[in-house]
Amino acid sequence: MNGRGRQLALLPILLTRCVWASSPEELDPLDGVWRLAAVTYVMADGTEDRLTPQESLFLFKGGYYNMGFAVGEVRSPPYVERFTPTDEERAARMGALTVNAGTYEIVGSSVLLHPRFALVPEFVGGLGEIDFEVSGDSLQLRWRRSVSVNEVESPWTVAGHVEELTLVRIR
Repeated sequence: MNGRGRQLALLPILLTRCVWASSPEELDPLDGVWRLAAVTYVMADGTEDRLTPQESLFLFKGGYYNMGFAVGEVRSPPYVERFTPTDEERAARMGALTVNAGTYEIVGSSVLLHPRFALVPEFVGGLGEIDFEVSGDSLQLRWRRSVSVNEVESPWTVAGHVEELTLVRIR
């Protein structure tokens, strides 16, 4: 085999090694399992409201995402009658939750969420626009826009408010 033939024969092996050498973060910086470490609401006038994160889980993998988190000064108490909440208990718990899942795409330093399931029904089929920055095992999300399935923007984001989330990589 001449020199050129040997080079061509080795090309698939070299390309395979290049793919294996790449970490998932290099291919998709959001790829992984994350937990919420901090939540800040930034109002249009620049004032901030810091919330206490409770339980959370964020997953980004292969163009699919899932996020669920609760905020509040204290963790939601168990229901008085286990697994059978009263309407008041259910309402209190729902008010502390953010839950949605679907697909995502990265465009520059933004991630576009396309929810297929959400606690807020009008968000299903809508769009979330979030700026992101990854630094080591920390992920900063700056939620800029939420748009419903029928293209109505959330009053929160129309008013110029932004939700900032700080996540820490679990895996």
